[in-house]
Amino acid sequence: MQVSTTLSIPINKIRDSADDWRNRLLGLNAVADCITAGSIRRWCDAIERIDLAISTCSIEEVLDFAAAQPDVEIVLARKEKRMLLRLNSGIPLQLWLDHPSNFGGLALAATGSINHFAHLQRLARANGYALKEDGELTHAGKSVACPTEEQIYREIGLPFITPELREDRGEIEAAQQGNLPELITREDLHADLHMHTNWSDGDNSIREMALAAIDLGHQVIAICDHSPLVCGRIYGKSINAGNYFQQKEEIQKIRGELGDKIRIVHGIEVDIRPDGTLDLEDEILQQFELVIASLHTAHDQPRETITDRLIQAIRHPCVKIIAHPSGRDLPGTGAEADWEQVFKAAVENSKVLEINSNPHHLDLNDRLARQAAEMGAKFSIDTDAHRASALVNLKYGVGIARKARLQKDAIITCLEKEDLLRFLNIDR
Repeated sequence: MQVSTTLSIPINKIRDSADDWRNRLLGLNAVADCITAGSIRRWCDAIERIDLAISTCSIEEVLDFAAAQPDVEIVLARKEKRMLLRLNSGIPLQLWLDHPSNFGGLALAATGSINHFAHLQRLARANGYALKEDGELTHAGKSVACPTEEQIYREIGLPFITPELREDRGEIEAAQQGNLPELITREDLHADLHMHTNWSDGDNSIREMALAAIDLGHQVIAICDHSPLVCGRIYGKSINAGNYFQQKEEIQKIRGELGDKIRIVHGIEVDIRPDGTLDLEDEILQQFELVIASLHTAHDQPRETITDRLIQAIRHPCVKIIAHPSGRDLPGTGAEADWEQVFKAAVENSKVLEINSNPHHLDLNDRLARQAAEMGAKFSIDTDAHRASALVNLKYGVGIARKARLQKDAIITCLEKEDLLRFLNIDR
């Protein structure tokens, strides 16, 4: 029951569909528990399908219920404890079912990854157990009741490994050595340094974004509307230097009204032109409290050219953060660069790399973020929100950071307000 095509549907839409189905199934008296599993639970940036692990003593009843749902286009395959559906939205949905006594093993198998699970199977054999493909753990031919994943790990001699890390990229060895990292949570973030307003291509006003951020517990936000090139060429909106100075005055006014509730930073997202120069003159950029630079055009340039563009922006004295460094729009891969050289330049110039939480970007991805972290880079987890409702998307960046094993000391948006402003050299 495998589906190998990465979906082009935005990840947040897939997660919403998974949550809807999970809630439906939890509403059945026959269902004791149901969790979202698979690549969604592991916070992968490429999702092939929805996987749900279901604890039930009435497997046939649950399968019949699922097959009869109005948003099911077709039942692709049905087995004793598994069913693969295709929804009307085009999203494949795989249901994994077992009795409560084996729910831990089922959740482990349904979550994967295939490589992580295979490694656990080898460890189980080395410890005198057998871990079957459906997650059932046996010893001397007898089933071992494992209602939780923690018990499965414990039986084979490991501490619990959080789902984001289950890719067989050294996490099992780290667990054996007692070196699993302490991963960040959403509650560790105190700032969002990249959002847009109706001054450029956003839907909401500065005030509306600030009030929404206060409701989320933010201490600092940065309003970083687009520079003229992006506003005009991509969004068809004219903006000039005078507009930015008017925006600065509005921000100062709102700061006075909101007081200590939140610190609004006046920033800009300046475009990195195809020749590597920035889309505004230095004397204008110097007027902003925060300058973030990013690629919006010419993503198909040669690898060497993209590398030079990014490094040129990194070395610019006004730039503090490189936003969505690859410029990708999922499911695309974005621009190709010599990332080792880019990350080296960022570290040498004390510049910050963004983990963009927009579900259409998720950029840097976890693999590049891990590579950069190993070189000593600092990160900013931001939403790139274009409406107040999108400020909740920080959870996607947190998922990437956790998967990349980043810890709080590498993420500047985990800093408290005074420390963050000091780090960015912004007046407090």
